[in-house]
This record gives sequence, C-alpha cells and structure tokens, in this order.
Amino acid sequence: MPVRFVDPPGSAMSVVRSSLERLTVDGRLHLVGLAGQLVSDLRVGRGYPLYKCGVTDVLERRGLSAAVLSRWQFPLLDPGNRAIALADLVVKPDTDELRFSGVYTGSVLTSLAALHECAEGLEPPDGGKDWSLRVLRIPSLFISALWLHDEQQIETLPSNGDYLRVLATTASYDASDRLMTWQEVLSALEEPARRHVTLDGTPPPVTPRPD
Repeated sequence: MPVRFVDPPGSAMSVVRSSLERLTVDGRLHLVGLAGQLVSDLRVGRGYPLYKCGVTDVLERRGLSAAVLSRWQFPLLDPGNRAIALADLVVKPDTDELRFSGVYTGSVLTSLAALHECAEGLEPPDGGKDWSLRVLRIPSLFISALWLHDEQQIETLPSNGDYLRVLATTASYDASDRLMTWQEVLSALEEPARRHVTLDGTPPPVTPRPD
C-alpha cells in the first residue's frame, strides 16, 4: 500500500486559519517574505506530525515509542500550488492541545520540498502494510528523518517494523539513500551521540550489550 499522510487533529485547520487572520492588515499578511499576500489566496497543504527524541534515547537504544509528538507543520500554498511558507503548530505536553507558533519562510521551504519529494518516491519493503508518514528529529545531532510507521503496530512496542529515511547530514554522519530500521539508525548514530555528550560535559550512559 502507498505511504499516506496522517490526518491532522480536527482543530488544526481552524487554528492555522484563525492565526493567519490575526496576522493580517486589511486581509493581507504583514510578515517578512509574505508582505501583501492575501490570506484568502492561501491554501493549507497536507501537514505532517513531527516527533523528537534526544541523545539519551539514542545511547540507551530506546524504541521509537520513546519519541514525543512535538508539533504539526503545514505548507501554505499560493494559487499556483507553490509552497511559499510553513505554518507551525506546537503540541502542548500532556494535553495534545495545538498552539500556533509562527509562519516561516526561507530555508525551511527547501527542507519542506525535499521532504515531500522524498516521501512521494518512497517504496516500503512491505507494500502490503498500511504505512503513515511522520517526521523524526534529533535536534542535538541535527538529524531529520522521514519515518514510515506501520499503522497496525501497537504504539507501546519498540517499532522494530518501522523504517526511516534520514534526510539531514552533518559532519559526523552521512545520510544513506536507503530506508533503514530504527536499530540500524541507532547503530549509525551511536558514535556521534557519544561525541556530543562528551563535548557537552555529560557522561554518556552505559549501553547494555548482549552476552
């Protein structure tokens, strides 16, 4: 089955629309990069949920169930169906309430275009499953990845059946063009994660090894 975008919470569209309206003067946006743009001409595109995890999650080899839903992001499309900005909604901890964070332009649009292009070309190894698209970020390591989640999988399990396609590259990690399991990603990021905590002055946790 093809990869599908996750349906956002029911309140997401109204939060984006009402927030944009508050940023207008006479119906036109008053923002850098979007000055004079009519809100009525903008369409909210398909959004995606963004999860995050930390260096400790990597070093302790925690499952993807440790990743926390932190925000939803939506492209804003002009009448020519071109993404000209990104609307960002933060998910409040413990409540799942959505709060408008801002509208972003510039380099973030390049990342958004890369994400959508990559997502459209993904071919999961098991085409018979129901795959949904998420984005995973590890901010401390400057890593972003497309996350293909098996919708039939129980959320509390380690997500061993999910796949990731790392998008961001850093000086310490070269992204692969292939889909990887979470265990493969953890192995690739273990050394960069240890270097990070060493530079940060925090002793790395001891990773248990099988006998």
